[in-house]
Amino acid sequence: PTAQFGLRDLETLQDFRRLYLNAAYAGATNDLSLPERLFHARQKYPGDAIIAAELNRIFTNATTGEAAEAAMKLTGLESGLPVIYDLTVTNGQIQFSVGGYLTASGVQIQATTDPAWADWQTAATLATGAEAPLFSAPINSLGGPTFFKVRRAP
Repeated sequence: PTAQFGLRDLETLQDFRRLYLNAAYAGATNDLSLPERLFHARQKYPGDAIIAAELNRIFTNATTGEAAEAAMKLTGLESGLPVIYDLTVTNGQIQFSVGGYLTASGVQIQATTDPAWADWQTAATLATGAEAPLFSAPINSLGGPTFFKVRRAP
């Protein structure tokens, strides 16, 4: 990146690479902003061990080709919101991780059968730390659908 043109030249090189050298090249133009955003996030939260652990996970995602997941977590962190990712349903269990903006108070998973009503019940409160919080619960096959949301624990 340059002070005068920002990421423009690097974006052009990626586009040319995709167009003339390798049509299957997976790098996206928007991926180029991830390192700079990550750098600024590290500057914004010095000494916060929980945020540092999340930024390390974001860095790992970005460097292992999982740019979309890294961008989603980083956007959550930048906006001050936790995010749900790695959602799976296996053998009657729903499971997902929580990333983005995490605090020492942890995260609260809430559930409801009707998101139109304000009847959200706490399903779990998860601690935050070096590992991403992981939520898992059985799926009720006889009842209606269950909706989940995540928020910072009070």
